[in-house]
Amino acid sequence: MKKILMFGIGSYKNRGVEAIVNSSINQMDNNYSITVASLDNENNKKYYKTKIKKYIPHISQNAKISDTYSKDHEKLRKIQKELIDEIPNNDIIISAGGDNFSYNVNDWLYVIGETAKEHNKKLILWGASLQEKIDDFVTINHMNQYDILYIRESISYNAIKNFVDDEKLILAPDPAFSLKAKRVELNSWYKDKKVVGLNLSPFIINNETYEYILNLIDYILNNTEYSISLISHVIQKESNDYLINKKIKNHYKNESRVFLEKENYNAEEIKYIISKCDILIAARTHASIAAYSQCIPTLVLGYSVKSKGIASDLFGSYSNYVLQYEEINSESIIEKFNWIDNNKETIKKRLKQIMPDIINKSNNIFREVIDKLEINERKTICEKSSCTGCGVCYAKCPFGAITMENDNLGFIYPKIDLKKCTNCNICRKACPILQKKKNNKNNKTNIISYACKLKKDLFFDGCSSGGIFPLLAQLFLEINNGVVYGVTQKNNNTNHIRITNKEDLIKIRGSKYTQSNMVNIYKDLKEDVENNRMILFSGTPCQIASIKKITGSYNKIYYVSVICHGVMSNYFVRR
Repeated sequence: MKKILMFGIGSYKNRGVEAIVNSSINQMDNNYSITVASLDNENNKKYYKTKIKKYIPHISQNAKISDTYSKDHEKLRKIQKELIDEIPNNDIIISAGGDNFSYNVNDWLYVIGETAKEHNKKLILWGASLQEKIDDFVTINHMNQYDILYIRESISYNAIKNFVDDEKLILAPDPAFSLKAKRVELNSWYKDKKVVGLNLSPFIINNETYEYILNLIDYILNNTEYSISLISHVIQKESNDYLINKKIKNHYKNESRVFLEKENYNAEEIKYIISKCDILIAARTHASIAAYSQCIPTLVLGYSVKSKGIASDLFGSYSNYVLQYEEINSESIIEKFNWIDNNKETIKKRLKQIMPDIINKSNNIFREVIDKLEINERKTICEKSSCTGCGVCYAKCPFGAITMENDNLGFIYPKIDLKKCTNCNICRKACPILQKKKNNKNNKTNIISYACKLKKDLFFDGCSSGGIFPLLAQLFLEINNGVVYGVTQKNNNTNHIRITNKEDLIKIRGSKYTQSNMVNIYKDLKEDVENNRMILFSGTPCQIASIKKITGSYNKIYYVSVICHGVMSNYFVRR
């Protein structure tokens, strides 16, 4: 049985959080044991007990939600200690993304992801929105830690796809599209009424926007036959829709066409209530998803990328379907409402055409993620974060199933063609990372050190770091009739090359700080070993480790190791 740990879960009093968890765990069969780390553990642990084996607190009892805004990773590890301690006990770690990564307060999530990878756990970003533009390396590096990124709308997908391997990415609808509605006994108020559902959020309400909402309600009451149901989707203390709705109802306390729905419905029940609306105006993303999935024409009062992305994926454009909160005024909100009202039959028709496929994709996303995870596992030789791009796997593969290719950031990694792969595991047995030798701390050797500098001559002007390597290479070629392997940089590409004459040594002078490609030298290197040639090889320690894998016990090869603290890809030079 596989064990799954879900984290990044807020309170089920936010029915969107509940909708994500509910619709997600319903896709996981009895082969999975589920643990949920919750920011509202006391409330959440009352629910879904048959599917969720265990709830644990996301943050310690004496911590506050505001403590998660810290950038101090040590502090964040301490307040999330129980969650961090749980990670080794699980196989798959799921960050229930939602919009956790939409607001630049992410370090509390970063430390969990980092810990998961430290323990070599599979890490999945689940149903997430990100940002319209991603340009900081912290976010990019964190996203590259994930084994799978399931992104729920195309704007975020397009923002991240330039920085993450395609094989890690899945674009699919939010899991809550497949949430089933649960029938409740409706208040008699709904009988024989055409209803506009109105869902508001403190995120979009201030003194000005509150007045704009009242103007919209007045317009609907005075100019249409619609009645208005005030529907709350989040009732947690920090952000309570019901308080806004209650204030509005008090303003219209003598107006029978304005109705205040109860606050204690769960996500499935609210979805059923929304199904009885002719139009929904929603500030909460999962209120809009509940409407879309039931083919209810919806105007979203948006405050992040998620609303624009979801609407764009459904309709090809968000312009008529989303009104950003900073653009809300009396004229704009009435204009948008009228457009939805005037086009509601066309919108319904569109939703009825596309929704079966969307719900089906949403309902099967867990299987798709697991299948992709398994395929990528077969394509993985060592963890990408550890891979040096040395190419030994490529050189050792007897079936030509491996190619060395640049990823989106320009670094060289192996790619396995599963049609050619026979699962012989020769590549993994040869990988210097997977087959690292443990240092014997008791095996102490005396190291002799020298400081050298080349006297000024033909080579010196183009050299760096004292210019010793070209001198060694020249002597090696003259005395031993050997061959030299070093690094050249041409047209902003960095490669290892083979040198057999003194004149060509000029090509490998100077330090290079980008990753060199060694693929082209392996054939020559094997032939030189077979011909018993003397070999001088210069490279980084990881490259030398790979050459030792190729040459084995061959004792006519000498190494010049470059002290290395990591390299850039060639993309950085080109750009």
